[in-house]
Amino acid sequence: MRKTMALSAFPKQLSPAGLIPALLVCLGLSVPLLFPAPCPAKVVDRIVAIVNDDVISLYDLKQEMKPFVQKIKSMGYSKDKERQLIYKLRTEILNRLIDQKLADQEAKRMKITVSDEEINNAIERVKQAGQGTDEDLRNALAAQGITMAEYRARIRDQIMKSRLVNREVKSKIAITPEDIKAYYENHPEEFGGQKAYHLYMIFKQYPLDADEAQKEAVERELKDALEQVREGDKTFPQLAEEISDAPQAQTGGYLGVFELKDLSPRLKSLLAKMKEGDMTPILKSDQGLQVFWIEKIDVKPGKSLEEATREIERKLYNQKVNEKYNVWIQDLRNKSAIRIIE
Repeated sequence: MRKTMALSAFPKQLSPAGLIPALLVCLGLSVPLLFPAPCPAKVVDRIVAIVNDDVISLYDLKQEMKPFVQKIKSMGYSKDKERQLIYKLRTEILNRLIDQKLADQEAKRMKITVSDEEINNAIERVKQAGQGTDEDLRNALAAQGITMAEYRARIRDQIMKSRLVNREVKSKIAITPEDIKAYYENHPEEFGGQKAYHLYMIFKQYPLDADEAQKEAVERELKDALEQVREGDKTFPQLAEEISDAPQAQTGGYLGVFELKDLSPRLKSLLAKMKEGDMTPILKSDQGLQVFWIEKIDVKPGKSLEEATREIERKLYNQKVNEKYNVWIQDLRNKSAIRIIE
């Protein structure tokens, strides 16, 4: 029997990126040619914000926005709605980058660091809580479009947040048995019997810089291939192994076992109406096309208060850390020199 890890074991985030991954700063200035050029060298990056003595580049901002812009563009919104959402996303992520820069400055001032060993230990605890392997974790992250490097950055940020809050607020965060019981009683949907979906996926990637005609050709090829599954000539895993461009192709496209709450809103709404053996419609993104297949649906038994206590305690603790952290960050903002450059 396969052993997979549900994403409920992972730290959640509430913002567009939730704990958005930290990336290396890269100011990409064009390099002059070794011979006279017909036109001057162009600057391909610029500063979008100054936070005390540090800067945030347009490259940083675009890298953080990239996965969320792709999701927005795959949702089928009108061009006007799409622009509005991307503009709002830009503002939210720039503010988050400013907050991260302020936190990093304070952590440096207070000589607070998070080692690789501490991050490794935190990830091991996550795997143990989900009773899964490293491969299970990577598959579960891939289902949400998160790389291991990004996940490690999120773990680092969460540990850093906790230390900064504990150091600055000077008050312990206590979770009482009454708090845990109240959460358990007010969230029956989290601890009652839940459906768990054994999911497989086929992913077909568009050619680099594909135009609309090339994208349509990829879609026609995928539709034709899926007919082999509908006609019973091939199973979904057999087809995935043959044509999928995802790393999971070698295991027939198997992603793992997921509850609805662990999935994106779009996929959640589709699967909730489906049964074992069903395939989703072809889902489009900027990178290519996805199709999911439900091999099996399990109904997991509910959790007792005792069984759910550690999970609830962790959730409530993280909530309180985030609340205190946001108050602390706002105070830092009020005392800092911040300039946003449009």
